[in-house]
Amino acid sequence: MRSPLFMEQGSTPPATQLAPGAVNQFIDNQRRELEIRADELHLRAQEGERAFVHAAKSLEADERDRRDERQSTIRAAKHRYLFVGFLTLLSLAFVIILAYMGKDQLAAEIVKMAISLATGAIGGFFYGRNRAATQSFGHEEAHASSDSDIL
Repeated sequence: MRSPLFMEQGSTPPATQLAPGAVNQFIDNQRRELEIRADELHLRAQEGERAFVHAAKSLEADERDRRDERQSTIRAAKHRYLFVGFLTLLSLAFVIILAYMGKDQLAAEIVKMAISLATGAIGGFFYGRNRAATQSFGHEEAHASSDSDIL
């Protein structure tokens, strides 16, 4: 007798009898599985919506933070310039008062010291600024060369 795997063409396989309870159980299982999948899809959609809302709020917070940081930097620079201007006016008033009182030589010495200090301060500022820019540029070249070594 030949096995059912080697049936001749055109012949039909023997019908298997399934219990009516098994078919109903199979249908119930399929229905539950479809309900679970629908719930999973709904949860994924909610998760996506929440992720979008969270990302939007995060971007808004970053925008506010950057705006506040810019305003704070501008405010600090304005206060710094006002303070330097106030000290300059105070020093100028002091020199004028000395000159008015007849202490011209003392006023001239104070002006010489102020010019020397200002020259040194300005020179030091630009030296530090150029040095920082040069070091930053060299640092970028070091990264570029290490990146090319990887490739």
